[in-house]
Amino acid sequence: MSFLLRAQAATPNCTKHPDEELDTFCIPCGERVCVSCRGTHQGHEWLRMKRLVQMVRQNEMTRCQELTEMVNKIKSSKAVSSRQKEKEKIRGVQRDLKSMVDDIAEMMVSMVDGEDGEGQTDIPQETRKLELMLDFFQNHLQEADGNVIMEMEEEFYKKKEILSSLQTTTWGVQFVEGTPSRDTLQHMFGKVVKEDSSNQDDTLEVKVSEISHFTHVDDSAFIKSISAVSRTEAWINRKIIHQIDKVDSTGAVIQERKLPTYLTNFIIEDNNDIVYTLFGDKMIRRCSSSSGTVSDVISTAPLHPRGICRIVQNINLDLCVVDRVDKEFRSRLVVVSITSKLRFTYTGQPALKEMFVCDDVTCDNHGRILLTDLDNHAVHLLREDGHFLQYVLTKQSPLWCPRSLGLHGDTLWVGCSKGVVRVYKYKDLES
Repeated sequence: MSFLLRAQAATPNCTKHPDEELDTFCIPCGERVCVSCRGTHQGHEWLRMKRLVQMVRQNEMTRCQELTEMVNKIKSSKAVSSRQKEKEKIRGVQRDLKSMVDDIAEMMVSMVDGEDGEGQTDIPQETRKLELMLDFFQNHLQEADGNVIMEMEEEFYKKKEILSSLQTTTWGVQFVEGTPSRDTLQHMFGKVVKEDSSNQDDTLEVKVSEISHFTHVDDSAFIKSISAVSRTEAWINRKIIHQIDKVDSTGAVIQERKLPTYLTNFIIEDNNDIVYTLFGDKMIRRCSSSSGTVSDVISTAPLHPRGICRIVQNINLDLCVVDRVDKEFRSRLVVVSITSKLRFTYTGQPALKEMFVCDDVTCDNHGRILLTDLDNHAVHLLREDGHFLQYVLTKQSPLWCPRSLGLHGDTLWVGCSKGVVRVYKYKDLES
């Protein structure tokens, strides 16, 4: 009974009538009132404070027992031991990274000291020998006999050659400093993530709300690829069309760029050049924004290029690739680390009614992964370690046959079948 707790926290005297005690509690209003103020609460259910205190006393023991049981459950639960285990894992990684850093530092110090055994000369020792020899020459030159003089002359030329060699040889070593990156180090260290206890709405990480939707040109072809350039504008391409169109969120065409051939997928570079794939030609080509000329970038033969993406360092530094595993277009998401180590593969959720067919993937500012699911009419959201978080969009959203994704800031563009483009507000509930 929350009103009981609020009653206990109220002030003992009425602020409007300081001389009168707050001897009555109005249940609907959740406040204490005096006799004079009671008239403004006519028709409300109320209790005398003495009766209220009696009720509190009666419930106090029950409340204490409930809290005691909760404390005991928490203490005996796996959560406490799990937290300690996770902290031990963090400390373990800390020790491993520190050990690696120490090993690298010692190795480099050894290289500077010339302990790699590859013919390094001890320069301080050699120069000391030469200094002693010169001192001997200068002190004994006048008193030495002829034979000694000739031996000294021969030794002098030998040492002079050594001196010349030391002068002309680059004996020094230089340490070229790297640039320590906190983001890279944190990625190597790992990340603390929250485990989801359920799939209820209050545990969702993101929510989307539709801003607009439109059909681009007509419903004869699906939207094959999208490159979002701002919150309000994106470049899009329809299947079997030799051009890309820049549109706003209402579908109005701002700019058209024609190509000499169809394209499979594309990106827009910072200089507005188009880099696109040709599945049948096994080729990646570039179309200049200034001259309109087309040039070959690279041949992918014998492979057929389907998608293309600008590789950027996002928060987790991982590379996400959509891979087709059979002729029925069954798909999987393959994620590798910056060191080319396989992080995980994702083949959809076990409860999917249809097979998992993915055409596009993108990442948000937190490193979470969004990917299309064509036959199940959904957009999946994964944590950066591959853990499934939620369906961002489903058939009930409504969404039908999502083919392509474009995310810019808090705006999500989704290209679908029949030329439909849907634009959503992408709201992060964790920030």
